[in-house]
Amino acid sequence: MNEKYPHKELTREIIGYCFDIYNKLGYGLPEKVYQKALEQKLLKMKVKFIREKYGNIKLDGTIVGKYFADFVIEEKLVIELKVRNEIYQGHIIQLLNYLKSENYNTGLLIVFSKDGVLVKRVAN
Repeated sequence: MNEKYPHKELTREIIGYCFDIYNKLGYGLPEKVYQKALEQKLLKMKVKFIREKYGNIKLDGTIVGKYFADFVIEEKLVIELKVRNEIYQGHIIQLLNYLKSENYNTGLLIVFSKDGVLVKRVAN
């Protein structure tokens, strides 16, 4: 495993699926449509995943909040999909918090924008 980019092959595969979805559907659809499209692609390709995985945010052992990660792929990779025209720092922080709360080390923020698919790899 490449320590700098854990799960490199898996992330490349998922990014490829997102480009394929964008090329077929284009821009401007609701986020849920892109989520459903990725879900269908993952099922077709027989990739193990959990959609909208529920998690708790804890402080000193006490639950202080909740979150739903869009996808957790093969219990290794957290995926957050957005429909925006750029990558926002707040979304990166959101994904990083998901990673920290569940002890995952790799996440992908994938943004379907008017200029194409934007990708930000986030490591914990």
